[in-house]
Amino acid sequence: MIKKRKKTARYQKGNWFRVVGYADSRFFYGQLQLLSKGKVAGYLYRPKKDQFYVYGEITRSGIIRVFDNQGVLYRLVIENQTP
Repeated sequence: MIKKRKKTARYQKGNWFRVVGYADSRFFYGQLQLLSKGKVAGYLYRPKKDQFYVYGEITRSGIIRVFDNQGVLYRLVIENQTP
């Protein structure tokens, strides 16, 4: 009999993770916290600029879609965190 492995979520509620992406041909990076049911919130940074708050969701395809306070959409991916 083959035992089935229990699937565990790679990211759990409350965890912070690094993200990178582009919006309007500009590079952004930051940290997001996983909230409930695929929702995320956190901060993005522009190179040599200040931070700003974003909120959004992780799609089924794994792309992170977040918006800033002005409604600008940012598409992000989780940064590879291999040592």
